Amino acid sequence: MKLSVGSYNIYHGENKWKQIENDEHIIDLKETAKTVAALGVDLCGLNEVRNQWGEEGLCNQAEVIARELGWHYYFAKAINIPGGEYGNALVSKYPIRSAYCVPIETTAEERDPTLRYENRILLVAEVEVKDRILTVTVCHFGLRPQEKTKAVAVVTKEMGKITTPAVFMGDLNITPDTPEYAALAEVMTDTLPDPKGEHPTFSHQTPKAKIDYIFTNGLCKTVDAKIPAVGISDHRPIVATIEF
Repeated sequence: MKLSVGSYNIYHGENKWKQIENDEHIIDLKETAKTVAALGVDLCGLNEVRNQWGEEGLCNQAEVIARELGWHYYFAKAINIPGGEYGNALVSKYPIRSAYCVPIETTAEERDPTLRYENRILLVAEVEVKDRILTVTVCHFGLRPQEKTKAVAVVTKEMGKITTPAVFMGDLNITPDTPEYAALAEVMTDTLPDPKGEHPTFSHQTPKAKIDYIFTNGLCKTVDAKIPAVGISDHRPIVATIEF
């Protein structure tokens, strides 16, 4: 069975182009949903998603995007923010049979007290694709070395438990030349390897580095993958067609 999957850091639905051009901060979830639709995928992991209230565009953003697409969704809270929550999400054309979150938290002892840290989560969902189950995991790695090390440990452990075909995706804030990438690539397959830096995802406006990924476990095969230059976010989405 072939399936197209995507990963997209939506920048909480804000239009980065307008921010650059006019210093406007406009959240446009309809345009964000149009970008996901234009990818031609069957499901998409989303990073930097708000479930918040009080201003236009600050709502259950995953629900709004899914409604625009006519899809299913699951929002996974990573942290509380003023007026709501912030985290990752999955939107899917196919039913999400079950979903849960695995915390990724650095301890006080692991942290540099001069730096800011943010707790993260790994979203784990079972998607029912006709008569098959595909496990989809979504994460947004932190910026600090300690956060990345902890995230890699959690992801590799959880992926090792999965017995179905599975994908792991997200904004990982690492490049292909890092030890963290090497550790992930030891246990999973990158759908779009980029040793020469030919497939940047960030920033969308001035692309310089690949930091967004889709990996598969040994029960999936990559048919093709690409980085479409579409959308209003500060990231470009990544798309892969897999077979399982």
